[in-house]
Amino acid sequence: MLPKTSKKLRDQQHEKIGAEYPLAIAMALKKDFGDSRRMIKTLERWTGASGRTVQNWLSAVRGPSGPHLLALGDCRIFGIGGHPADGAGR
Repeated sequence: MLPKTSKKLRDQQHEKIGAEYPLAIAMALKKDFGDSRRMIKTLERWTGASGRTVQNWLSAVRGPSGPHLLALGDCRIFGIGGHPADGAGR
């Protein structure tokens, strides 16, 4: 019988790292916009993300990544500039 040489790629400690990120994004979005269908549509237009993706952000299931995070960074949510629709912050 051969010895077992495989290693666990994930353990409970690694899953906890970064768990606060989706929650922080959800809190920031809800603080600035509230929780409405109109807000979901607005974030869809600003980021190019799907409605389901935006709902995942708001429920803290997942946080935005890459291009979506950059698009949100252009919003007033994070205090970087104005709304992209206004042409501010560019």
